[in-house]
Amino acid sequence: MKEALRFMARYNRDANNGMMKVLEKANIEDLKKDIGLYYDSVLGTFEHNLIGDIVFFGGVFRSYCKNPDAVNEPVFQSASFKDGLKPEAKKDLASLFETRRKADEAMIKVVDDIEDLNKTAELELPGITFKKPRYQMVMSMLTHSTHHRGQIAAALDILGIDNDFAGMLATE
Repeated sequence: MKEALRFMARYNRDANNGMMKVLEKANIEDLKKDIGLYYDSVLGTFEHNLIGDIVFFGGVFRSYCKNPDAVNEPVFQSASFKDGLKPEAKKDLASLFETRRKADEAMIKVVDDIEDLNKTAELELPGITFKKPRYQMVMSMLTHSTHHRGQIAAALDILGIDNDFAGMLATE
């Protein structure tokens, strides 16, 4: 199971890098345009996904690690559910993308350091509590990222922006 989660974390990094290469070439106004997504725009969806990754991997999943202090990366201080992304993490597209890259590398470190993936964990969200093995919690968040990249790809299609950044077999 550990190797499958490592693969998924590396795939997320690689797919995010491919997505950012596409977004870097796009018109910023197109990326900010409300096109009816739940988080309105491509950038709104991108930011939502990044915030979730930072909060869950930097908090909940880091607490599952053998040595949580060893994987306490500075990027994990870049966002919270309450306040969203800190201004310095998103002052411009380059900063936003750098935050994403750092989060992806930190997420891989967390996955590598998690111990006892089969141990049951409890996750409390507003209105619901989950009790699942740790590996299911981590896999759910990695899949959540894939879901949002799919939304972004569809939004780019609607905007007429060529994109193809999901090459799973290209991941190491």
